[in-house]
Amino acid sequence: MNISEIHRNNLLNTFHVSRRTETTFSNYLSDALGKLNDSQNAVAVQQEQFINGEIEAHQLMATVSESELALKLATSVASKLVTGIQELTNMQI
Repeated sequence: MNISEIHRNNLLNTFHVSRRTETTFSNYLSDALGKLNDSQNAVAVQQEQFINGEIEAHQLMATVSESELALKLATSVASKLVTGIQELTNMQI
């Protein structure tokens, strides 16, 4: 093992990067949608907890705001993707 391999292995270990993990766009997209779904489910759970008096209103409102921002971001990204695909299909070859 030479010095450059040692340095590279240390960097990979420092930043918890795996050389064998491939992040594809579809993996990234499905992870993002999963996180969005989790945030929506967290709101539903906290709404139930608020009704039962287990949490305060400000905790619920913070979760609702975070989930709303995540949904707006996802909607914006989806809109940009659709626009990009439409532009690609309208290009003349």
